[in-house]
Order: sequence, then C-alpha cells, then structure tokens
Amino acid sequence: MIEKILEIAAQKENLNKVFAFVTESLSLLSCPQKEFMQIKMVLEELFINIASYAYGENGGNVAINFLLYPEENKACITITDSGIPFNPLEQDGPDTSLAVEDKPIGGLGIFYSRQKVDDMSYTYRDGKNILNMTKVFSR
Repeated sequence: MIEKILEIAAQKENLNKVFAFVTESLSLLSCPQKEFMQIKMVLEELFINIASYAYGENGGNVAINFLLYPEENKACITITDSGIPFNPLEQDGPDTSLAVEDKPIGGLGIFYSRQKVDDMSYTYRDGKNILNMTKVFSR
C-alpha cells in the first residue's frame, strides 16, 4: 500500500495542483487512460464544489488522500474538508424524463461522480465532511 496526501487551499485556482497530484498518484497503478480521465473528472467536480460552496468567503482547506494498492490495481480516495456539512449522496439524481431545456442547472456532476467509482460513502465527523471512494481499475 502506498499513501499520497495533498492538503491545499480550497480555491479554484488550485485545480491544476489537484490535477498534478492525481496524475502523480495514479501513475503508480496500471490505470487505463479512460479510467484515469474519469477519476480526474470526479476529483475536479468534487474539488470545485468544495471550493465554490463549502466555506463561503472565509475559505478553508481540502485534503485529498490516496491509498493505492498496486497489487489489486485499486485506489481508495478520501476527500476531507471543514466546510458546511454536505452529504452529496443525499442529492437526488437528475430527472432524465425532462427535456434538456427544462432541466435545472446543477446536480449532474455528483450523479456522474457516483457512477464512475465502485463505492462512495460519506460521514460528517468532528466538524469535517469526509467522502470516501474506491475505484478498482481494469487491467
């Protein structure tokens, strides 16, 4: 098992640093390009949501923790922030019966993120939002 941790200010300007961290971390696994891009998009969605909504004007940090299991080609990813409590798993999925012009803005990113990982769980503990994800990569 290999552990990689990034703690960074939850600011949209830091997205490239998050991307570099994801690239560095997942390079330690045999991760197909398609699945690499999916995880990168998931982390982009979650990081931007935290940067946009978790802290308000005061700002704060976000921690991204990768536990990498090369022998299983698996990554366990934890995202932690101290922002307002928010459980993304309680959000309803998009209404696919509506016409595109009638669909409300928002909600698709979290829906997409849930579809691209094998497992996702949320807890709020000690004043922190903790989102855990697991992804097993195809070989």
